[in-house]
Amino acid sequence: MAIQIDMKKSIRLLAGILSLINFYQGYVLFRQPEPNMGVSNTVIKILLGFLFGFYAIYGGSKIFQKKSVSNRWGDKTISRKIFEELIKRYAAGEDLSQYPFEKIIAEAAFVTPLGEKKRKLDADDCMLEVLRIYAFQQSRTSDHYSQAVTQMTPGVRMIFNVEKLSMEVNNGGFSQYFENTRNLLSSMCLEDLKRLGAKETLKLLETAMERIEAAEAKRPPAWETHKVGQVFDYSPIYEGLGDLDNIFYRKLNESLDKLYLKYLKEHPADFLKK
Repeated sequence: MAIQIDMKKSIRLLAGILSLINFYQGYVLFRQPEPNMGVSNTVIKILLGFLFGFYAIYGGSKIFQKKSVSNRWGDKTISRKIFEELIKRYAAGEDLSQYPFEKIIAEAAFVTPLGEKKRKLDADDCMLEVLRIYAFQQSRTSDHYSQAVTQMTPGVRMIFNVEKLSMEVNNGGFSQYFENTRNLLSSMCLEDLKRLGAKETLKLLETAMERIEAAEAKRPPAWETHKVGQVFDYSPIYEGLGDLDNIFYRKLNESLDKLYLKYLKEHPADFLKK
């Protein structure tokens, strides 16, 4: 497990040490008061120095923390052995309600409601988190995820491609998906949506790709590729996809999570290294 220094707690620890020094100086003045120093000021200095110093040092004492909470792009910590063990046990219908998922997900450096202990997740919820974490970890094994996906198992690749689509579209629409992925994943994502059986999402992506292809065919050679002065410099060929975004946000009748778990139970071998 990687070790990192918490800078905020380090500063807090330093402030606590300085406060205790201030407390000691107040104590010395109390024992040997200076002519111009009132007793009340000395007592206040002692009390504030002690209380703040103790509080700051107590909170800053654990400046060396295990790297347990980060983000989706954190260090890879779920091993292939653990991942494949969970795949086999879940697909076999074993009861995983007592499995220590919290430890695994925390070690994967992934911020989730589970990690924050806001609610108790069941085994299905935990397996979904494990699938997402592992897929995105595998996407970091090469310089760019468009290369890494070629080395993934079919099931892991499917999870990564569909989750990447969902994440980008939910954050900024289909235009953001194509822009951020450089349109390098869309063809593979079509295959994976077909594999998953996500017919509605597949239709939306197909329509978006058809519109982009039509816009590219009409683009003049000297057409400016980016607009200036916007928060996101979307290429003009990616505009006009807002209606598809709205359908994705509000009108899909299929649950990708349920489809993931159904596929996992029916095709566990697709997630395992041969």
